[in-house]
Amino acid sequence: MVPIFFFQLIFCGTATTILSGAVAERMRFVWYVLSAFILSAVLYPVMRHWMWGGFADRAQTGWLNSRGFIDFAGASVVHPTGGWAALAVIVVIGPRIGRFDRSDAPILGRNIPLPVLGLFFCESDGLDSMVAVRVTLMNKCLRYW
Repeated sequence: MVPIFFFQLIFCGTATTILSGAVAERMRFVWYVLSAFILSAVLYPVMRHWMWGGFADRAQTGWLNSRGFIDFAGASVVHPTGGWAALAVIVVIGPRIGRFDRSDAPILGRNIPLPVLGLFFCESDGLDSMVAVRVTLMNKCLRYW
């Protein structure tokens, strides 16, 4: 039960960092701590329970999972939970007024090789994940045929 708790703790922290990235430089720290607490203590546990069920049973008994919803490695719980919470907070906060001016000056690249290297790293990781997702989906689809 302890490993499952720490696994879900990392997932919850990932959802909270999505919120953090969306509201960076837009809100005061106290309000960010409050919104992160609400996300971590209320929203994420509800979404987690809908997908996977309780901690004690170790079986995936959530109502979404029992209806055939496919979740690969937690991506359907973590990213939407953080993303929708971030969208809700951003809608309340509004745009970054004064942050960007209306000039048509292009944003110049500073160091092109580093982003390209990062792209290659992300793509190599993404290709591994996409192969695993395709194999999982193929197995699920073939099971129903």
